[in-house]
This record gives sequence, structure tokens and C-alpha cells, in this order.
Amino acid sequence: VLCFAGAGAKVDPTRLRIADLCESQTDKLAKSVRYRLRTEHGIASGIPVLFSTEPPSGDLGLVPFDAAVDAGERSREDFQV
Repeated sequence: VLCFAGAGAKVDPTRLRIADLCESQTDKLAKSVRYRLRTEHGIASGIPVLFSTEPPSGDLGLVPFDAAVDAGERSREDFQV
């Protein structure tokens, strides 16, 4: 098992690190995974994870779907399954 955590909204690739899940501190998803592994499965360590030590860049938000379509970047068909 390899987990990826805490890499969204980051811009500095030199801050990426592979370490044990118990060493990741800034990611809310990793915190939830640590909690569930510990409480539901008794696993406290031993899961390698790729994460960034860079602080979050703030609230970047998502580009509204209609704005991306209106700008000609994507068409509605790009999102259909």
C-alpha cells in the first residue's frame, strides 16, 4: 500500500517527501487515514506515504465549470462519461 497525501495546491517539488504515514502532519486527509487505521485496524505505522512539507497555499478554490467552458478551455463533452 502506498498513500498519497498533502500534495494538492503545492508548487515546490523539492518539498516532496516519502516517509511513514505517522510522520505526515499538515494534511487533513492523512490525519483521517491515520485515525481510521489506528482505531479500526490497530495499525499505527508502517504505511509509506508521499506528501509535501510545504504549507498550504491558501484557499485556491475550484474554477467554476461554466467559466472554464465559456473561456473555451473545455467543452461540456469533455466531462461526459
